[in-house]
Amino acid sequence: MNTDAIYALMLVLFSSSCLFVMYRRHHQQVLASRSQVFDDCHHLIDLTSSKTDEQGYSSIYADWNDTRVKLSVEVDNLTARKLPVMWMHITLFRKHKDSSGATIDILARPQNTESFSPSWLWLKPVMPLGGWPQHARYMTKTQPPSLTSIDQDVKALFADDRCKELLITPGAIRLTYLAKQSDRGHYLLLRAINFDDKPIESNFIKGLLYKLDALADHLGEVRNEAA
Repeated sequence: MNTDAIYALMLVLFSSSCLFVMYRRHHQQVLASRSQVFDDCHHLIDLTSSKTDEQGYSSIYADWNDTRVKLSVEVDNLTARKLPVMWMHITLFRKHKDSSGATIDILARPQNTESFSPSWLWLKPVMPLGGWPQHARYMTKTQPPSLTSIDQDVKALFADDRCKELLITPGAIRLTYLAKQSDRGHYLLLRAINFDDKPIESNFIKGLLYKLDALADHLGEVRNEAA
């Protein structure tokens, strides 16, 4: 092998090594940012446990306002011709399980790609109240709770277009909220899903937790009246 060929081979090996190191460094940075998605909330809630999914995103269980809560995220890249998005799930576990078994799922702007929603498996439609989101799917597995008791709560939540779904079950209330959109340039050019590396702001989560807590109280008031 002549000298020029050796130099060319060495250059290729060096370039490949540099690219691998850059990839590994970027990958580690991405995983670090994903694991810190809820780091801004540590002053807001009392963390009790956490776990990391296969993509590196953390989900956490915590105590807030004498209530058990869960925060998690989910990346949705199934909707055609739309930028991938990061959904945030805020679950508030009800202090007293509803013995009536009432359920309702309100799914705004349904695309039939929302794998997180049980609405597609529930067969009983619910007639919404006036002023509730028009482009939404309303379903129940059993029978719905008192709609008038949560009328103002539903309107307040879905006044924010980033609210995607409100799920009420006997044991928990879960809100699905648009947390982030993928960087347009990265996705259109490279088809790479790239979110900013900043944690989700605690102010968003705090406001939504208070709204869900108020909704839970209103559901509880109806249960107490029935008892």
